[in-house]
Amino acid sequence: EDEEESPVGKNVAEIKLLQELEHDNVVESVATIQGKSMLLAGDRMGGVTLWKRVKNVFKRGSPKIWQCIRVFNWRHTSELHTCTESMKFGITSLSFLGEKFFVSGAKGGDIRIWNVNGSGAKDEVVHKELIGLSGAHSSEITSIVTGKNVVEGSSKEKMMTFNTCGKDGMVLSFMVPAERPIPRCFNAVNVGIAYRYVSDGDSICGFSLGCHEKEQYNTTLIVGSSCGGIKVLQQPCPSLGPQDALLAYRQQIKEESLTLQVIAENAFRAIKCTDHKKHMQTYGDCFTGSDLVSFLVNEKHAASRDDAVILGCALQKHMSLFRHVSKECQLLEDDIRSFYRFDEEFKRGKRAKQILRKSNTM
Repeated sequence: EDEEESPVGKNVAEIKLLQELEHDNVVESVATIQGKSMLLAGDRMGGVTLWKRVKNVFKRGSPKIWQCIRVFNWRHTSELHTCTESMKFGITSLSFLGEKFFVSGAKGGDIRIWNVNGSGAKDEVVHKELIGLSGAHSSEITSIVTGKNVVEGSSKEKMMTFNTCGKDGMVLSFMVPAERPIPRCFNAVNVGIAYRYVSDGDSICGFSLGCHEKEQYNTTLIVGSSCGGIKVLQQPCPSLGPQDALLAYRQQIKEESLTLQVIAENAFRAIKCTDHKKHMQTYGDCFTGSDLVSFLVNEKHAASRDDAVILGCALQKHMSLFRHVSKECQLLEDDIRSFYRFDEEFKRGKRAKQILRKSNTM
């Protein structure tokens, strides 16, 4: 049976354009608030425009129209910046924080909280945010999601909450007192932390974020990541702990890096480099992969030789401790026929520290 032909020029679906809002730059993010006729639009040059639906005074009985109320931009148009700096300005994520405030996330990783009403003047350009968190993320903030309002346990203060994720793999949760918008991070999670020492793997990025809230305060965060999966994270109840969670996380990573530095320096001092032959060719001043693996196991830095290989690859990638004698991208192997040399970059850094140490004792 022949299908009935659609009339010429008739679309399967019809979309009616109600209004087109002009913007000076490319719009990279938008946000709305439920039950309120407000719209935010963030652009590539760091500006955020607030639109509100108002009555059309020129045409009675017509639907409300969107009207620009004010613009928010922490930078002045007269300021000059390099191309690299300008690439970090883009507002890549937005979210209302109640009716009075909103949060913006930038391509460079900065978070800013703004007062929706500015100074109250119409058509103004607001250049000063309420609070700015410079470098909250180390790269582009891809999503911001507002959570529910809670009462903080110790202070009994009413708190607003919001969550961010970025291409650095970090998912951060903040609480903000309703009366004084000073944010504090109460949870910091790196969704790619299990892969940080996988030498041949890419960093895990967070691309999208959702918030699933149950009764009382039982919240899970849904993270879409670059590894092709969805990670479901249990969010702890907001509380004013002894230390900001983001600062505590960074301190932990710093201590871990210091530990790797100590292991690298110990290996550099302990492993003896000699000449080795392979396929009728002599490689001078080098050591075998098995030498390093044995050192890591014997010094209790690794529980097994397999673990030692993973740790050795981390030293190779993150500390630039050594490299293969002939293959630039060859990773550590537990093999007496695989030869490596301590990297000149690591040697130079170690010599610089020794000179600085001597100068400080003189």
